[in-house]
Amino acid sequence: LLRKAGAQTIDVTSDPARTATIIKIRQDIFAAGAQYGRLIVEDIAVPLGQLAIVADQAEAIAAKHGQRLLLLGHAGDGNLHPDIILESKDGALPAETQAYIDELLPFVISIGGTVSAEHGIGTIKKKWVPQQLSPAVQTLQQQIKAVFDPTGILNPGRKF
Repeated sequence: LLRKAGAQTIDVTSDPARTATIIKIRQDIFAAGAQYGRLIVEDIAVPLGQLAIVADQAEAIAAKHGQRLLLLGHAGDGNLHPDIILESKDGALPAETQAYIDELLPFVISIGGTVSAEHGIGTIKKKWVPQQLSPAVQTLQQQIKAVFDPTGILNPGRKF
């Protein structure tokens, strides 16, 4: 099926050493990207049938806003990391990077995806929560957080 769909390379193994090598490559990708500057790690989840479309759109939006994209993910579950590499390791998020995020995330929502897959909502994405979650769900999440963090010391200023 993969070859019929155009796959050029397929790497399947039951060898534990080869498996460890493949996993090590995956683990080192973020560190490799960070060698070029600061890595803004994004994570989105999209319906599997939309994966290629979203990957193409992420690349097009990154090019439009002059962003250096590192695109990877867990394709089997629709999880993509359309990460941005910034040359400057310090400072505020550049306007062009914010523009990339502000264009990508509404597109992800429009095709039935989510603005976060596994990394959660931080300061960059919190304005997108109301478009993803109903007020009732947001209230419930705040109540759950209050149970485990009654004094508000865990990740203050993030999603809640």
